[in-house]
Amino acid sequence: MSITYTVLPSQAAVLVKAEGVVDLRQFIDHLAAMIDDPAVPADHVTLIDASRTTELRLTEEDIVAISTFTAGHPDRIIARKLAIVTCKSSDSDLAYRYEQLASHFREKTIVFFNIDAARLWLGLPLDREGQPGALPVPLD
Repeated sequence: MSITYTVLPSQAAVLVKAEGVVDLRQFIDHLAAMIDDPAVPADHVTLIDASRTTELRLTEEDIVAISTFTAGHPDRIIARKLAIVTCKSSDSDLAYRYEQLASHFREKTIVFFNIDAARLWLGLPLDREGQPGALPVPLD
């Protein structure tokens, strides 16, 4: 499959879904699309839901390439907060490596195994109906 994203301007958020087989080219193409998309807010939070990937064809070197590409576009794709949701330990290891690299360019990143916890950390409402923000959750 591929990587798709939805911009939620009212919440200054980008929701990213990675499904099926994902490789470096797809990820770089996704980031390039975000750079060119005027709808992506400069100051945003991002949720990457990679829990539906069947195969992540990325190496540690690929993660370094992704972080280098991201760092090169600070005004467009670096998120104020980035939550990455994974379900496999091998995917999580790569996500943790990105978390470590992102700290060098001040992208606050946390890897999660639960999408609800990720959404709460980002300050986004929970999604129970398949629609972003279907059931708001009080954050107090």
